[in-house]
Amino acid sequence: MNNLLLQQNLFQLIKSKLNKEANLAKVIAETLNVSIDAAYKKIKGERLIDMSELQVLLAEFKIPIADIDTANTYNRVWFNFKPINGIDFTFKDYLKQMVNNLNWLINSNVNYIIYSAKEVPMFYNFMFPELGCFKSFVWQKSILNLPNLNAHQFDIYDLDNEIIELGSTIYQLYNKIRSKEIWNFETVNCTLKQIEYYKLSGLFANEDSLKMVTNQYKQLINHIELQTRRSKKINLISKQEEALFDLYHNELILGDNTVLIQFENSQMAFITPNAVNSFTSNHLEVTNYINSNLKTVLDASIRMNRQNDKVITPFFEKIKLNLTI
Repeated sequence: MNNLLLQQNLFQLIKSKLNKEANLAKVIAETLNVSIDAAYKKIKGERLIDMSELQVLLAEFKIPIADIDTANTYNRVWFNFKPINGIDFTFKDYLKQMVNNLNWLINSNVNYIIYSAKEVPMFYNFMFPELGCFKSFVWQKSILNLPNLNAHQFDIYDLDNEIIELGSTIYQLYNKIRSKEIWNFETVNCTLKQIEYYKLSGLFANEDSLKMVTNQYKQLINHIELQTRRSKKINLISKQEEALFDLYHNELILGDNTVLIQFENSQMAFITPNAVNSFTSNHLEVTNYINSNLKTVLDASIRMNRQNDKVITPFFEKIKLNLTI
């Protein structure tokens, strides 16, 4: 493989390791102690890096030299992954990162999001302080197994105000972004099963907590029905219509919480195996594959917000039949 292609592969690898907000040319300039203009020329391939610069870049970004040779990395793609561990990256850090990511999407003029929903997209839970805190509690205690919640029950009279504030911001920002959401009847059942499990296991501190969470989840589903009828996201408090909203129903294919972000000339994928921690990638092999898969699912789904009342009403009535805990 020629040196120019190796160099291009190197910069692609470095870019995949950076935060989305980072400027690649600036990072390269600072690392190599060269001007921004010189860094741009190296990134564009107008000027080759020398051996000493190669060694500096490989060491700084912890890249094995074999990885820049695509002949040795066939079928290999790169993801960014920073899981919640409760120590140096807490659940609140995760929510703060989500606020930053959503702001970045909005400022980057994102076109839309495609969301293959295994459960109701997490953003909506934060419409309601108690429901948002309940889901946050479940994710931390039962999904991530964080030890600090081992002996705790969920109590609406003991909520975390910081989670409420971060959650509210997340919900409001998501409302500003057009989304195409693919739901199945099982999408709604995930949270219902969590409520039922917490009820049977005595993990609600009191009856008020169970009733509040259950009632707010019913309100959430009613709100999604309203959005579907209007084809717009609607702020729960102000009732103001915001970004476009498309709800797709697919009876055969269960969602897996995969998210594809569509920009004007690029895409980004979020793959979430356990409800919260996500692998992210802007690798073309990944985004093209996910885009193709999701397009196939969309084409085979019913676009509910384009249907009349004879289709929408039975769909949500069937969902609501299961909302009794």
